[in-house]
Amino acid sequence: MILFQFLNPGDILNSLLHFIIGFVCGLVLAHFFNFVFLDMLIWAAVAGLTALIPDVDLPQSKATQILSFILLVLCFFISFNFFKNIIYQIAGGVVLFIIYKLLYHFFKPRHRGITHSFFAVGVVFIISLFVFNWPHLLFIPLGYFSHLLSDGVLKLI
Repeated sequence: MILFQFLNPGDILNSLLHFIIGFVCGLVLAHFFNFVFLDMLIWAAVAGLTALIPDVDLPQSKATQILSFILLVLCFFISFNFFKNIIYQIAGGVVLFIIYKLLYHFFKPRHRGITHSFFAVGVVFIISLFVFNWPHLLFIPLGYFSHLLSDGVLKLI
């Protein structure tokens, strides 16, 4: 219960619900393709995590928090590989992360805008085509689409 004092309970339950729905959809798809048990769990988890992505347009969402952390690490990784001096490495990582936060602040889409559309599902599917093989490429758009279904938001753009 102490955790709920620091975090918004509605966002935790909402993210958890989206993850569970995506996970269950992933389990069904993995079962359909006769995956072994461990692969079923892994790819169901991928679908569950992907189900969090449409809420990246909300600053307090789990997807945004996870993305921000990954991008923070990536900013410092890029900076540490680009600069040789430790001061420049740290300053470069901070500057890159500030640029990301400014871009996110000024260009983030409105909630349930383009990230909650068939267009976004199509973009995710196309990206999956280049990253994964059949049938694994289906889990990413499935998780994303499960979020839209559970929100009851189905629009073209």
